[in-house]
Amino acid sequence: MQQSKYNIFKHTPAATYSIVREAIIHMVLATDMSQHFVKLGLLKTKDEEWLKQELSREDRLLIMSMVVHAADVSNPCRPLPLYLQWTDKVIQEFFAQGDREKAFGLPISPLMNRETTNIARSQCGFIDVIIAPLYNAMSEIIPQMRECVAHMRYNKDFWSSLSVLSICEEMRKGTQKLPPLPDDFAATAVLKLHMRLPRTRTQLRHKEKQRTLRDIH
Repeated sequence: MQQSKYNIFKHTPAATYSIVREAIIHMVLATDMSQHFVKLGLLKTKDEEWLKQELSREDRLLIMSMVVHAADVSNPCRPLPLYLQWTDKVIQEFFAQGDREKAFGLPISPLMNRETTNIARSQCGFIDVIIAPLYNAMSEIIPQMRECVAHMRYNKDFWSSLSVLSICEEMRKGTQKLPPLPDDFAATAVLKLHMRLPRTRTQLRHKEKQRTLRDIH
């Protein structure tokens, strides 16, 4: 930015530049997971009608920052083949760090021990605790994001269907790797996604109630 050829704001009025700079800083800082639950709590009070109103400065910053944050953690909401590619890259980076920590005699960070970390379980936990609440709330405000929610649910079911015994054996051997795509993925994935996607918050609550009743019985 200090070099003219890279400064995209060099012709921007100072007052406008100040506003844009503040928004960019706000959005980047919002990717810090320490802010996740606070901002998510604010977002859950909004719906699709909210965006049709005249938004305050704080509201505009909130929606912009949450869109960037959602994009930052969006891997589980992508089509399964792409999601698995990025999961593999993240896991390999985690395990490489864990290997280095072990080599230096340091405590191994959570999710970075290749001998004890269950990839399927960790992905399901990440989806349940972080991704699902975020994307369910976002899809109430931005309906186009419901397709992302559908991918997320399919991906969660994919992990849940894996053999626990097989994963544990791979963990014991230190050879755990990502599983292949299901045989029927190409032919049926899109149909399954759209058939299973609730369209409203009421439908989401009804679907969760059905799941709870099934678990009880």
